[in-house]
Amino acid sequence: MVNLEMRAPLELKEYIMKLFKGSGKKHLVITGSKQIGKSTLVREILRHETEYGGIVTYLKLDHRNMPTEVVMEDILDRGKSCIIGEMTDNGMIAVSEGFEIDGVNLLKKYRLSKIETIVIDEIGFLETNAKNYQKEIMLCFRDKRIIAVIRKEDNDFLNEIKNFPNTLVVDLDQFS
Repeated sequence: MVNLEMRAPLELKEYIMKLFKGSGKKHLVITGSKQIGKSTLVREILRHETEYGGIVTYLKLDHRNMPTEVVMEDILDRGKSCIIGEMTDNGMIAVSEGFEIDGVNLLKKYRLSKIETIVIDEIGFLETNAKNYQKEIMLCFRDKRIIAVIRKEDNDFLNEIKNFPNTLVVDLDQFS
């Protein structure tokens, strides 16, 4: 086994991309424990790529470093963003309008474009009830090449992605 902390992102990228190309698969899905380096790996994979589009999500933190919301941004136009999650007393809850309107429109824009690769960083539990957004993700898998980061979690939608035909799933926990 390979210890991720000992491996530079470039070395891991080279190994994963060799594995991906050797698999002959169309889609690459990266999963693993929280903070293991899934998004870092995707950024390294994309470092010298120019023909991609998609979305990236991130947590917004308050002055105490506590999460306040989850934001989805257009990966190529950071000015286009929406809120997809808000922190409440009961934990993080989904903002369905962010997924069902803005998220669908962002993914559809790339799915209908000439761009061949769509990046989705990351898909998790907030999408559970966003059925139109889920449908658009699956249309992207049908029509384009996908590089996606998914939360390591067991739910029907994430399992559907992991089991989508022609998809290589790489669990970074297997390398630590």
